[in-house]
Amino acid sequence: MTKAALLLRDEQPKVVDVAFDFVFASHEGFIRAFSMQFGVSPIDCRSSPGPIRLFMPDRVRDRCLALQKGEIKMATNETAKTVFVQVVERPASKVILKQGVKATHYLEYCGEVDCDVWDIL
Repeated sequence: MTKAALLLRDEQPKVVDVAFDFVFASHEGFIRAFSMQFGVSPIDCRSSPGPIRLFMPDRVRDRCLALQKGEIKMATNETAKTVFVQVVERPASKVILKQGVKATHYLEYCGEVDCDVWDIL
């Protein structure tokens, strides 16, 4: 979501293009998710650029808030573990989506869509 917000702010693309580039099924779903995450609509973000609050998963944000409030303590040296984070840029890719209509599990899905995806790939 942060990358989408930065793209809208800096490059001014159409909202629908950003929604589909970030693999949303509809631009309405993207607008809802974006507005819930950032408190402004994508159109407002694009038209009046400003600082963007980075996306943070709820469980991480809740833990950070609990640490700030002193509700939980940081791990001591005996229990602390080292965590390495590496950001890896991946080349752009395309998604092939074959959606089942009546299938309720994988084998039914394969029967419904013929599972000939491998020929397409």
